[in-house]
Amino acid sequence: MMSKKSSIIITAIITLFSFFTIAWLSCSKPADRLSCDGIVCENGGYCYQDVAKPHIPHCACPSGYEGPYCATASAAKYIGRWDIKQHIEWSDSVNYIGKDSSYLVDLVNTSTPTTFFINNFFNDVYYNSIICNIDSAHTSNFIIDTLSNFNMFYDRFKIMSGYGTIDNTSTIVAHMNIKFRNKTYNWQQDSITFTLHPHN
Repeated sequence: MMSKKSSIIITAIITLFSFFTIAWLSCSKPADRLSCDGIVCENGGYCYQDVAKPHIPHCACPSGYEGPYCATASAAKYIGRWDIKQHIEWSDSVNYIGKDSSYLVDLVNTSTPTTFFINNFFNDVYYNSIICNIDSAHTSNFIIDTLSNFNMFYDRFKIMSGYGTIDNTSTIVAHMNIKFRNKTYNWQQDSITFTLHPHN
């Protein structure tokens, strides 16, 4: 017959064993037990479990938002004041080929998270609100909207085509073809590369 003291010791050992077993199981539960419980995806995003990384929850973001919880507008990385270096790669006026110039531009918010404006374009205070459309699949890429510059045509300046990209070091490189009236009032066509760095 077991003594009362032995019974208490055995009960204590069983209790401790049960406690450590539950603690070990809860700490070492497999990844496939993870769920979307408690994960809040913002701006209309929704949580799902990635089949490529089995059962690990992620937020699927709507176009225009990114980040782990869809909290960041895609345009946010572009917004700010930038130092721009403009280099003429090609021109039908050969004296301009290779010419560099530097100035400031402001990239500003629009009413949507997938676009932004360029102000002070071409170092001209009247050339503002040039629309850039961000690629929905690859938000580091954008296209410069040539139709939005209709008013610039009457100011003898037209953007024929343009596109750009931003990298992980916050450097933007853009390429553009333009047509404008030069100082001699002749039409000139240039192919230009723009390199932008955040202004300090």
